Amino acid sequence: MDIFFIQLIVLSVLLYWVALSYTMHPVVKKNYLLDYYISHEEWDKVLSEYDPEIGNYQTKNMVYLALAKKGQLGEFLFHYRAREWNDLFLPWNNSMRHAFMLSDLYYHIGVIPSAQEMAFEAYVASNQGGSPRSLLRLVETNLISGEYRVAEKYISLLEKTLFYKKEATRFRKYLFNDQMIEDDSLLGFKRGSFYNGEFVLSKKLVVLLEPLLMNPSPGSVALDYLTSILILNKDLKKFEDLRQLYYGTEVWPELTIHQQEAVVAIYQNSPFEWQPNGVTKEVEQHFISFDQDMRQKRGSLNFEKIMEDKYGKTLWYHLIFVQQ
Repeated sequence: MDIFFIQLIVLSVLLYWVALSYTMHPVVKKNYLLDYYISHEEWDKVLSEYDPEIGNYQTKNMVYLALAKKGQLGEFLFHYRAREWNDLFLPWNNSMRHAFMLSDLYYHIGVIPSAQEMAFEAYVASNQGGSPRSLLRLVETNLISGEYRVAEKYISLLEKTLFYKKEATRFRKYLFNDQMIEDDSLLGFKRGSFYNGEFVLSKKLVVLLEPLLMNPSPGSVALDYLTSILILNKDLKKFEDLRQLYYGTEVWPELTIHQQEAVVAIYQNSPFEWQPNGVTKEVEQHFISFDQDMRQKRGSLNFEKIMEDKYGKTLWYHLIFVQQ
């Protein structure tokens, strides 16, 4: 009887979601799919399922997070038509969807206090007064911050669920064990990303990201997001200040394509500075072509369209043609 009752509940839930999918707005439906892949860290599937005709800021946020996790944000930022800050970080609007998205962004970038704050907001805003997924994130962030009793409380709640019990129990071994957390490749690294123990939340993302560079890792997501935000905002002065400070160190060993394009833009009138500052021959030649077309085709009837078709995926096009 109990088995039949459980099967009936599962079947009812499945039928509900099938019926809901037919009435769901295409963008919302797409975002649910991408969010599922994000929660399972299936980054390739996020990118393969992206449709530029079906999306909003949340969709773009998930795509750029996937690119960052694959170490490709600095290569393909403009391939997905990034134009403004919200393409990378949607605004917080007190909704569950935005809370989940922001919690994922902060967590993967390494801003753990903000990831925890948004996970709690997602839990509070969730339907029926709770969300196992947000509880799991609260477990992770409290383990990282060393708040073991709080983490234990959330673990106990998750152990009462059907689908998260095993994952919650797995985290029990970390409770009150600093050494195990510090030895863990993920939790230990994220614990090291705290600002010398100062858990201060800030809404100024650029201010939050720079201290994370003190705890570098290969393919740093924090560095990619920080430089991409500065590039999108056309703040090349701040970009160059950071580059002068960190480029050539373990924090910033080499430049991505868009970072090279920024160097070219900064030293546009001093091309002898390009190669010593990390610009490749390919990027150099691409800019020479861009500069020639800017001069020779300016009077063309469809000048901007011509430039977009040929250079729309470059920072140089963004700097000149994209209004913010």
